[in-house]
Amino acid sequence: MERERITITMDPSLLKRVDSLVGSSEARNRSDAVERLLKQCIGSSVDTAFICAGGKGERLMPLTKDVPKPMIKVNGKPMLEHIVRWLHANGLGNFIFGIGYKGEAIRDYFRDGSKLGIGVKYSDEKTPMGDAGCIALVKGQLTSTFVVANGDILTNFDLRPMVDAHIANKATITVALKSVPDTSKFGVAELDGQKITSFVEKPAPGTAPTNLINAGVYIMEPSVFEYIRSTPYSIARQLIPELVGEGRVYGYPFSGPWIDIGAVESLEKAEAIW
Repeated sequence: MERERITITMDPSLLKRVDSLVGSSEARNRSDAVERLLKQCIGSSVDTAFICAGGKGERLMPLTKDVPKPMIKVNGKPMLEHIVRWLHANGLGNFIFGIGYKGEAIRDYFRDGSKLGIGVKYSDEKTPMGDAGCIALVKGQLTSTFVVANGDILTNFDLRPMVDAHIANKATITVALKSVPDTSKFGVAELDGQKITSFVEKPAPGTAPTNLINAGVYIMEPSVFEYIRSTPYSIARQLIPELVGEGRVYGYPFSGPWIDIGAVESLEKAEAIW
């Protein structure tokens, strides 16, 4: 990404604190440390997230008999609240929840988002439209770069470097990629540098091209709406493969905790470590 050179003056004691970040964090030098601190204070260039929260969660029955999957609690808070708090800590303040099954439970809990210091709107699918189809319902509200997150994952990685990479690569979609020991339940990315060349869906043990799986977090450009021509339409199964074929999808491997809560055993794991 192109940078502009500036000159600043600073209190020597404050400069020492800035310098202490160099080498002890991801900051490469003094300029990088100042830029990272500024982004923490004023947020990244992306401030809106769409969260796919319409899932029924059949594998989590009977826990999802009366509430949608994203509202299942992990240590006292709904999964969806954990996701919102993570994204808000990364500078995002505007949220759109894609709701469907038992969506009123999400509306009743979050309302306009003011209790969490955020703004919340809703994309309510009356019939199943797929996650991409549900996003397309509010395309008029997503006119600049935005984040998409699945409503059944827990993570807390620093999102801002992913946004920076997305912008630098001029990507249409950037997919967060997580290294896991068993890839057989996920879509596995093949990469050429940072560019994703294909996804292998649920490869048999020992056949996966890498151990990097789709972690359910994306950075997207509004141009994705040009590709959503029908519903239901899936991000992972339709939108991404089409754009991969055009060389417009990039990957961002990250480290740190990540859990896909699709079944009771993963919920128990989340309760134990989150």
